[in-house]
Amino acid sequence: MSRRPVSDQKLSQTAGYFNLIVGDPPKTPRRNELDEPSTAPSKKSPPRSRNFDRSFREACDYARKIVEGVWEAQTPAHLVGLYAVLHEHVFGVLPLELKQDFQAAVSSAGKLCRDEFGGDVLATQRFVAWCWARVNKRRKRSSPEDDTFRPGWRLQFKSRNWLTDYKADGHRRTG
Repeated sequence: MSRRPVSDQKLSQTAGYFNLIVGDPPKTPRRNELDEPSTAPSKKSPPRSRNFDRSFREACDYARKIVEGVWEAQTPAHLVGLYAVLHEHVFGVLPLELKQDFQAAVSSAGKLCRDEFGGDVLATQRFVAWCWARVNKRRKRSSPEDDTFRPGWRLQFKSRNWLTDYKADGHRRTG
C-alpha cells in the first residue's frame, strides 16, 4: 500500500476540524495505555496475537499522520485509527475497548464507508473529523460534572444518528 500525500485542497477540507480538536500539543507526554500489559487475565477471549496489536498500533500511527496533514486515510483501519487518535486528543486516553473490538470496528467502518459514502474513504474521514469536532465543542461547553458523554466506536461507525446530523449540517451550509 502506497502512502499518498494529502493535496492542499483536500487538507483544507478537514484541517479546520482537526484544529478544533487537536489544538496545541499537550505540555506533558500522555501515557500510552496500550504499552502496559493487562494484570488481570481476560475471561472473555483468548490472548490476541501480536499481529492484532501491531495492526491497531499501525492504524493509530497512520492516523496521527492524517491529523498532522501528512497523509489521508486509505482503508477502514485508518478510519478506526483516526477515531482512536481523536478520542485520545479529546479525552486524553486511547479508547481501550478497541484492544478487543478492533476488527469489529474496522468492519463497521468499512460498511459505513461503502454504504453511506460510496466507498470514498476521504469523505468518511471528513465525517469522522466532523463528529469529533462536535464532541470536542460539546465537551468544552459542558461543566465537568455534566461531562459524562463519551462516544464509542459503535456510535461512530454503526449508528446512523451522527450521519443524519452530518448530512443535515452539510445541507444547511450549502443552502
